[in-house]
Amino acid sequence: MLAGGENFELDHFRPKHRFPELLNDFYNLYYSCHPCNHIKRDSWPPPALEQQGIYFVDLCKEDFATHFSIEKDGEWSGLTKPGKYTIDKLNLNRQHLVALRGLLERLGIYIHQGRVSEDVLNALTQDIDRLEGA
Repeated sequence: MLAGGENFELDHFRPKHRFPELLNDFYNLYYSCHPCNHIKRDSWPPPALEQQGIYFVDLCKEDFATHFSIEKDGEWSGLTKPGKYTIDKLNLNRQHLVALRGLLERLGIYIHQGRVSEDVLNALTQDIDRLEGA
């Protein structure tokens, strides 16, 4: 479970080629899924976009609800220029991510209702495994 092409790894949020002084800065290392890390790679908005207030949202420093809304279908919508830029550049509405958000929402509902049993966790784990195989 959670291995292969959808595993997690460390990302230099501010790319090391553009911000070499942050190479070993703990606060610049973020947990990222493999696809997101490789989609982003070394990209960073050019200075002209940054001057317009367009940048990657830093969710370790900024509030999710300021930049994003969650639609009924599980997709995210950008509420701000940085939110839209982040969704577009990282392709955050990929089918796999939308499906995973739905599974996490179901788990949250089950936990809230006190219905989390070993059977429920096993079923959700199987759903996640199926997503990874897709």
